[in-house]
Amino acid sequence: MKHIGFVVFASLLCLVGYSQPASSPEDAGIEPITGDMAPWRVYGADEGNFDSVWIIALNNGNIAVFKRGSDLEIPGIVGGTEFILFGPDGQQLNDLPTPGNYNADGTPVPWVDYAGTGLSWGYFTLGAHADKANGTGFVVHNQGEAFAEFGLEHADEVGDEAFSLIQLFDNDGNPIGSSINAFGTLTAEPGEYRDVGAVILSNGDIVALGEDRQISDDFLDEIAADAPQVSIAIILAPDGSVRFGPFAPHTDEDGLYLGGGSSSVF
Repeated sequence: MKHIGFVVFASLLCLVGYSQPASSPEDAGIEPITGDMAPWRVYGADEGNFDSVWIIALNNGNIAVFKRGSDLEIPGIVGGTEFILFGPDGQQLNDLPTPGNYNADGTPVPWVDYAGTGLSWGYFTLGAHADKANGTGFVVHNQGEAFAEFGLEHADEVGDEAFSLIQLFDNDGNPIGSSINAFGTLTAEPGEYRDVGAVILSNGDIVALGEDRQISDDFLDEIAADAPQVSIAIILAPDGSVRFGPFAPHTDEDGLYLGGGSSSVF
């Protein structure tokens, strides 16, 4: 059975002068607080319905364990991400997995039948990063697709095209506001797009990253980018309003795109 396992550790000593890898956590000066944990197994996750895992440690010591949101009884019914929250002692804090994205009315973004569309990427990318500067929470990012087909929020901006969906949470796993379409209407043009990541800056703003693989759009035309894929970024306020961008990290002093295709590693 495929499962995700992890152990909570406490550091006892500085790691100094090991010529070979330690044979155990204790030999490396680290004391395990818990035993091996397989948090999703209790919900019925196995190798047939479980993938795309992610774990982050929050500044208050809590640990969030993510997987792709899915109906474990019906393959193909998916919905971004969901997570289980653990305290520093390894005790589970939320009674049930928490959805990773929320609508404006406070309801979770629903799970839908992506398998029935034949799509290979809809909602399949995910990630999360803690607010390391302020310690107040974390940001979740996903790739959405086919939102018009399923009648989901943000469809008026992106139709059925792929886009980055971002959601803020506090350290207790409570959503802050609703999900944000990071690049607005930019990714609504025909072609491909890939979500890459999002982080929280020290002032609370959010940087979102993606790869613009569209055939053409106003942004690519503005920077004269004739490339199969272009790394793009945008800086957003916590409410989703644009602070700066979108922009391409690889431009010259005139703001024109440099080189051929580029990919983002995050």
